[in-house]
Amino acid sequence: MLVTVSNPARARGLRVTGAQPGARRLSVMLAAGGRVRRALAITIASLGALGGLAIAPTAATAADDPDPAIAAVDPVLTAGQDLVVRVSVGTNATEDLGVDLLVGSRAVATRSALTQWIDGEGSPRLTPVATATIPAGSSSVDVTVPAAELPWSSATSGAMLLGADVDGVDDRIRSLVTLDLPGGGPTSIALTMQTTTPETDTGLLTADELEAAVSDGGTLAQQLAVGQAGAALGIDPIVPASIAALGDDAPDDAVAWLQAATALPQTFALPYGGADPIAIARAGVAVPGLEGIPGPDGAVLPATLAEVPTSIAPVVDATQSSLDAALLGQLGAASTVVVDTDDLDETLDSRTPDAHAVVGGVSVLAADAELQRLVREAVTAGGVASSSGIASTLALLATITREAPSLQRALVAALPVDADPVAALALQEAIGSVAWLEQTGVASALAQPARTAELVASETTEREADAAARITSLVGTATAAESIATTLEDPAALVAPVRLQLSAAIAATSRADDADAVTRFAELVAPLRSPVTIVEGGETALLGSPAELQVTLDNALDVDVTVQLTARTGTNAVSLPDEPIEIVVPAAGRVRVPMPVDVVAAGSGIIRLDVSTPAGVSLDTAVLRVNAQPAFETILLVVVCLAAALLLGFGILRSVRNRRAGTARGDIDPRTEQIAVADARDAAAAKRASTHRPPDDPGAR
Repeated sequence: MLVTVSNPARARGLRVTGAQPGARRLSVMLAAGGRVRRALAITIASLGALGGLAIAPTAATAADDPDPAIAAVDPVLTAGQDLVVRVSVGTNATEDLGVDLLVGSRAVATRSALTQWIDGEGSPRLTPVATATIPAGSSSVDVTVPAAELPWSSATSGAMLLGADVDGVDDRIRSLVTLDLPGGGPTSIALTMQTTTPETDTGLLTADELEAAVSDGGTLAQQLAVGQAGAALGIDPIVPASIAALGDDAPDDAVAWLQAATALPQTFALPYGGADPIAIARAGVAVPGLEGIPGPDGAVLPATLAEVPTSIAPVVDATQSSLDAALLGQLGAASTVVVDTDDLDETLDSRTPDAHAVVGGVSVLAADAELQRLVREAVTAGGVASSSGIASTLALLATITREAPSLQRALVAALPVDADPVAALALQEAIGSVAWLEQTGVASALAQPARTAELVASETTEREADAAARITSLVGTATAAESIATTLEDPAALVAPVRLQLSAAIAATSRADDADAVTRFAELVAPLRSPVTIVEGGETALLGSPAELQVTLDNALDVDVTVQLTARTGTNAVSLPDEPIEIVVPAAGRVRVPMPVDVVAAGSGIIRLDVSTPAGVSLDTAVLRVNAQPAFETILLVVVCLAAALLLGFGILRSVRNRRAGTARGDIDPRTEQIAVADARDAAAAKRASTHRPPDDPGAR
C-alpha cells in the first residue's frame, strides 16, 4: 500500500470534527395511495482484517475541503486495478491523525441499501484494508491499496461501500466506489446546464467582460465544453445581444464562442441575463421583450440579434423550487420542466423508472431525487467532496442498471446554476468511461413512454414570494416609464435601453435576494419618467397688461423632446390663454418660454403650471406666485407719485429762495431778534392801556 501525504501546510490550530450527514432521501412507493418511499434495508457481509502493510509517504498537495471527505481517485475500477483513495479532514490537522481505510466485501444489492449508506444510516460491517496517518500540518492523505489485497473476487461488480475512520472525526466518513459491470443497459442520462454571465445594470456586457468569459479558463468557455461533451446547454441571450451592440469592437473570441454554441446539438434559450423563469412565472406579470439593441453608432438594432440558436424547447429546472399545479401548467406550456421525484405522488415497483412523466396533464422530466442530489453535490461541493459525489453518482447508476440489466432507461439530472463546469466535465468523463452508461438528449428522454404521477404541491417560501414581488415592482416601474417614452418622438431610442435595464434587474433580483436591483433600476429610468421639468423661481411681478410670464423648462434626455405647457390661474387678477403652448426642448438643455398674461385687477395669487407630452401625459407640475397690477391703476399711481414729487420740489425751491432773501420763517439774526422783542413790548403796553382806560362819559357826546 502506498500512502501519499497531501497539503503539508502550516497548522491552523483547529480541531477536526466530523461532518453530519444531511442527505435528502429518495422515496419510492411500494403500495398505492401514498408518497413515494423506499424501505431501508441492508445486509453486508464482512471478512477478516488484512495484516499490516508497509507505508511509503511522498509529498503532494491538495486543496482544503470544508468537511471531512473520502473519494476514490478513479470512481470505477476494472478487474485487477489498484484502489487509490484520498482521505481529507477538511483543514490542516494540529497533530498526527490515524486513518483506517475500510471497504465492503460485496456489492450493494439494492437501492434501499445504497440510500441508507449515503444517508449515513446503519452501521454495516466493513473490512479494514489499510491504515495511514495524516501528519500534523496536513489536511489529507492518499492511500493506494493493491488489487491483490482487496477482499473482492474477480466476479464481483457493482457499487462497493468505502469508508474511513479518522482520529478526531466523530463519524465514519462514507463514500462509494464501483467495480465495473460486465454488461447491462446501457442506462442513459440527460444532463442540462445553464450558461452564466456577469451581473450588469445596463443589460449588456462590455468587451472586457465578454473577453474574460470566453477566453481559456473563462466561465462561458468551460460551460461550452460541457455542452460539447453532451449536456443540453442553455444560452443567455445577453451574449449575442452584447456582441451585436459592440459591433466591430466585439472580441473575436466571443464571436467564435457563439458560432461554436450554434453548432451544439442541444441548445435552448434562457431568460435574458439568466433570470429565474420560475420567479418570473410566479410574479404573474408579462415581462416585455427587448425593443432593440443600442448599436455602436447610436442606432437601435433589431431585437432579433439577441436571439440564440436553439434546437430544443427551454428547459426549466424546478428541482429546488416550490410548485403548485397552476405554476407547473404555466411553465409547462412553453418549456420542458424538470421536477424532483420527491415532489411527486406515484405508485412504482422496485425498479427505477424512466424520467418522462405526465403530471397533472403536463409532460415533464422527473429527476430521480437521489440521483439529482448526488449530481448536485458532485458539481458544487468542491475538492474531495466533489470527487466523492461523482463516485457516488456512478455507484447509484450502477445499482439502477443492475436492477434490470435488460432495460435501457433514460434518466435526467439538471446541473444547478452554480455548478462548477470543471466538475461537470469530470462527471461526464466518468459516465463516458463505462459501457453500461451513456449520455442522451432531452428530446430522447421525452420520447420514452411516460408514467403518470400527481404533484405534491408545496407552499411558496418567503424568499420566493419576495423575488416575485420585486419582479412585479420592476415591471410596474418600467411600464410607467415607457408610457411616457412612447409619446415622444423616436420612442425606440428611449425604450430599448429601458428594456435591457429591466431584463438585467429582473435577472439580478430573481437569482439572488437583491432588493437593491429595484432601487437601481428606478434610478436609471428616473430621467425617462420625468424627462422635462419646470425650473421653479421666486415670486413674479406682473405690471400692466398685457404682461409676459417667463417659464424655464429643463430636458434631462439626450434627445429633443416636444412638450406642451399649460397654465391655470388661481387668482382673478390675471387671465391666461386657454390653449397650451407647444415647445421643443433641446437635448440636455434648457429653454425659456414666454407666456402672455392679461392683468385685469390688482392682487396676488398663484398660477399652476403643467408640462405634458403632446398626448397629454403629465411630466411635471409647478406652482408660481405672482403679484399683479393692472394698467389704469398703474397710470394713476404714477400720476400721484409725480404730483407728490412736484409739490415737494416746489416747497424745497421756495424755502431756498426765502433763505436767500432772509425772510424765510425760522431764519434768526440779531436785527430780526431786536425787532421781534420791540414788537412784543409794544403789544404788551397797548394791552395794559386798554385795560385801565375809564369808561366813556355819555354826556360828553
